[in-house]
Amino acid sequence: MTTHLSPDASAQDLDLGDLVDGLVTAMEHSDNDLEDAQLLAELADATRERADLNRAADDVDDARVIALLADVADARAYGRPRKTGLLPELEQRPYLQAVLTRMASPADDQPGWVLALRLNAVVDHALDLGIGTRLAERLALAVSRRPDGENAAEHEEADGIGVDELDAA
Repeated sequence: MTTHLSPDASAQDLDLGDLVDGLVTAMEHSDNDLEDAQLLAELADATRERADLNRAADDVDDARVIALLADVADARAYGRPRKTGLLPELEQRPYLQAVLTRMASPADDQPGWVLALRLNAVVDHALDLGIGTRLAERLALAVSRRPDGENAAEHEEADGIGVDELDAA
């Protein structure tokens, strides 16, 4: 089934696409939790609008994953508990629960390379469940390009995620 957009809707979709691209690029330069939370909140709004506009499965998945990540970032920035049930099929996995809890904790050091590894853990588990993650993958790449995100591959062996998959299971 193909969804056809009117010329006005197509222009709006392109505008939302440009906004999403700009926000992802801004994540490369974000240097604090509050800025991450603000960028991800804007990204969640834009992806939700885009999903509502065209109903494409990939856009709906992006909106769900980004809503989860935006809440995690907001919880971290404002020192509040994160909401649960935003993506229940993903959140029910013990390892991912532990990763999301670490991501949301303001007490847990999270330079760019750690955030990139944690985002990739979310991506891997989402893909296992058949949830599209193209935007989360772009975010992981963007934060790995931050000055404190370089050499993420070298740090992977250091268990930068902060969660042992066997212990979390």
